[in-house]
Amino acid sequence: MSFLRATGPFAAVSFIAVIMGAITAHLHGVGPALIALNLAAWVIGLSAAFALSKASPQTALPLAILATAALATTLASPGMEGVHRWIGLGPLKLNAAEAVLPLALVALASLTTNSRARLLLPAAIAVLLAKQPDASQACAFTGGALALVLTTAQPVILRALTIVAMIAAATLACLLPDPLAPVPYVEGIIGLAAQSSPILAALTVLALAAIPLLIANAARSSNTPAPYRLGALSLAIYFALASIASALGAFPVPLIGIGLSPILGFWLGIGFLTALKKN
Repeated sequence: MSFLRATGPFAAVSFIAVIMGAITAHLHGVGPALIALNLAAWVIGLSAAFALSKASPQTALPLAILATAALATTLASPGMEGVHRWIGLGPLKLNAAEAVLPLALVALASLTTNSRARLLLPAAIAVLLAKQPDASQACAFTGGALALVLTTAQPVILRALTIVAMIAAATLACLLPDPLAPVPYVEGIIGLAAQSSPILAALTVLALAAIPLLIANAARSSNTPAPYRLGALSLAIYFALASIASALGAFPVPLIGIGLSPILGFWLGIGFLTALKKN
């Protein structure tokens, strides 16, 4: 199956989401440079997805470890008001969790069911997210990772301990204070769309909802490898919970809000998911 055929629906829906965000941001005075960065992130992410689609399943564990390491490096950064979520990339800052968690979930889904890494790495990632802290990403990741932990062949007690650890870490992340003020065109982009036009707001919400629904539909395909279906399920849960979190609190709106990281993260996850479909 060609890359374009495999990713076409994901490309269409994600592009619409990014465009809806760009239109809303433009209507509310956001500078063209920031908007252009989002569009550039979509193109760069698509290119990265194409490269990842050719990856071997044997790269899954190294990729999952690299994703975990990327999160760990944020704790060594200066941070902002005690919050440590970013990795410096020249003049840009990437939210590490938004950029690497989709890839981590799909990579972990491709590991064998008796792999201890399917327990150890999700627990480690959840703890790192609590230490950042990042409530929305901790909850979204924990939801997606539950599907991975529940389907391992590890003893029930180990699975239960991992689940308890992840839920405890996500709960802690939610309880810890977040002193950073929300940015209207990042966390409040849906509200800005509603101020501009009910139609624009409706289209924006539909684009946001379509992303996890489309990925979840991929998980239902019976003629695809089991790791692909599990990866799609985990990814769908992750994006659904991240989207719900943005509606319930001052959290970034995936793909629609201005920010490189969710767009790049989406494509990294889709890219490796496509690789699993081919293998």
